[in-house]
Amino acid sequence: MPDIKYADNEIALKYSKVNNYVQINQLALKEMKRQVGDLEVDKNAIAKKGTIVRHLVLPGNVNNTKNVLKFIAKDLSTNTYVSLMSQYHTAL
Repeated sequence: MPDIKYADNEIALKYSKVNNYVQINQLALKEMKRQVGDLEVDKNAIAKKGTIVRHLVLPGNVNNTKNVLKFIAKDLSTNTYVSLMSQYHTAL
């Protein structure tokens, strides 16, 4: 279950202090998808192989999430399963 945190390099630099996150992450996700394809489950709905992409929705960055989902649909597959997480909380 690979992650895609950001669809914007400025956000990646701000929160994770990394350059070129988007390009590197997208290349890695495309390669993973190429190797294993869409999610396949058995008769008991247990995953046999495939890709589920995990994304953490950041507060105040809805456009980032929209762009992540656009990338997944356009460049991976509209059949890609996505695990959206929203449990992010800022440090007090």
